[in-house]
Amino acid sequence: MTSESDGLILPVGPSSRTNCAHVSFPAGIPVGYDPGAWDQTLVMVQQGVLRLTCQSGRDADFPAGAIVYLAGLPLASIGSAGREPVLLLLLSPRPLEHSDHDEATDDKAS
Repeated sequence: MTSESDGLILPVGPSSRTNCAHVSFPAGIPVGYDPGAWDQTLVMVQQGVLRLTCQSGRDADFPAGAIVYLAGLPLASIGSAGREPVLLLLLSPRPLEHSDHDEATDDKAS
């Protein structure tokens, strides 16, 4: 970062602890919201405008640069709010792998 206000810059990439994926929704085609698909996922809007539609019918729009955590929100659908597709970066924790070492440790604890 420079001395000027550039905003927040985070290095983002796959690691042993994080799943990193991109998802795009075409303009004007909302998709039904599946809470399980977004569980523990941090959503960063990279391009376009993300539209979240609540079960009440109210819309909330998030422009590029917004960071959203969807867990627990009463959403009906998700999609693009504008004439452009919305591009999202998704970050979520990787499931812990159960290794042979863990099994040996578990056996000793029994």
